[in-house]
Amino acid sequence: MANPGIRIYQPAEAAVFRRTADEHGGFSNMAGGWPIEVAGQTVRSTEALYQALRFPDHPEVQRAILDEKSPMFAKRKAYETIGLTRADWQVVNIPIMKFGLRVKVSQHRERALELLAGARGRPIVELSMRDAFWGAVPQPDGSLKGANVLGRLWMEIEARLVEEPDAWLHGVEAPDVPALKLLGRDIGFTPVPQRVQAAPAQVAFDL
Repeated sequence: MANPGIRIYQPAEAAVFRRTADEHGGFSNMAGGWPIEVAGQTVRSTEALYQALRFPDHPEVQRAILDEKSPMFAKRKAYETIGLTRADWQVVNIPIMKFGLRVKVSQHRERALELLAGARGRPIVELSMRDAFWGAVPQPDGSLKGANVLGRLWMEIEARLVEEPDAWLHGVEAPDVPALKLLGRDIGFTPVPQRVQAAPAQVAFDL
């Protein structure tokens, strides 16, 4: 998905999410209650991980982001030092997002499988009022238009689990991204924590 194209979606035919309280709100990076463990650190959300990984050479900035209590505040904290973002961010941001979502699935497998099953094989679409890259924006005719990269990454995960039900059962390989660090520690293979009872996928997807 190096050069994601624009898509048009019909809301009635898609699993649309905007707010975390929505039926499909668990797909949102802003959803609380999905903590993950990466490089020995507990991270409260995929949003916090994504924002922290902007700054591999600034562990003090990463720490400040990880200390924020909510995903939205973690994002706001990152934007306070946006000028320190790694120079290749527009090249690595999608692989980093994909990694975070896979870790979310790996470490919250049962809930993630239920979330995906709830989409019932429909396109997964993030409705955004202004972000036509990660999401899709409402149009005058009622459709949603955008690259919808976040939704499409979730659909990639769904397709992979259909083909390989035990994908990420024991953990997630790190993406091929240089200087992938959290608080000075290189991120390699991210195992499922021992506290998490991993099991193969048992939910049927209606594709």
